[in-house]
This record gives sequence, C-alpha cells and structure tokens, in this order.
Amino acid sequence: MDNNINDIKTFIKKRLDILDKSKLIYKNYINTTDFITKKDNDIITFNKNNEIIYSGNFSLFGLFDINTQVWIWAWAIPDNVVNHTIETKKMLEYGLTLEPSTNSSIQYYIKSHLVNSRLFFENEIFLDIHLALSLYLSKAKFIYTTIKNKKIYYYLVY
Repeated sequence: MDNNINDIKTFIKKRLDILDKSKLIYKNYINTTDFITKKDNDIITFNKNNEIIYSGNFSLFGLFDINTQVWIWAWAIPDNVVNHTIETKKMLEYGLTLEPSTNSSIQYYIKSHLVNSRLFFENEIFLDIHLALSLYLSKAKFIYTTIKNKKIYYYLVY
C-alpha cells in the first residue's frame, strides 16, 4: 500500500510541476483581462495595447464556486454551450473507460476525479492538483480563469 501512495505522490508532483511551468510560461496571458472569445469558432484572442499577443482554441473546463468550495465540470453545467464542453466530455469518456485494478491506484485516482460531476475541495492545494491533472490529460497549453458572481470559470487554452 505504501508503494501505491508513493506512486500517487510522484504522479501528482510531476503534474503540479507541469502546471507551475505553464503558469510561468503563459503568465502574461493568464493575468490579463484583455481578451476576446469568438464562441462560434472556439477561438480566444489575448490582446495587449491593441495588439494580438496570443490566439488559440479554447474550451470551457469547469467552474469553482468560491462559497461552497465545489468544482463543477463544464459538461455538468446546465446552461453551457455544448460545443464549448467537447474537451471535458473527452476527459469524462476517458475516465469512464478506465478500469482500475487493485494494483493501479493512479488509475483509480484519475477516474475518481474525472467521473464525478461535482467535487468538493477543502483547500486550494486540492484544486491545484485537480487543475494540474486536467491540464496534463487535456494536453492544453495553459488554463485561463475569469471570475463572475463568486464563481471562477476555468478555460483550457490550446
């Protein structure tokens, strides 16, 4: 059992390292509020001084309710645009196909994150682990956030 816990710790640490590197590389985009989304073709464009500094595809990833500390996957948000949830639906399908064995604690851990429509995170590190795992699985370049009505919306940007 200790070996499985160490495997999970190593796996999580590697995913958190990827998230940290992504935040560092894309910090100019992550920290800007000057962007345009084109919902008809899933493009997000970041601007600085009226110049395009980055443009790429995006997908709504989920939202985190600050009051309740609950994460909701994009595919579980009722009023969401269907084509903006394609990537999270792929992650759900992947999670549903995982068949963890008794000696595969990492697969069990991944599956538990992917197939639950709502997750409670009692502190920020658990949310970071979830974001890191999702960034890794989605192969996105970075995660962009916006805040509206005490909810943090997360977008995968490619």
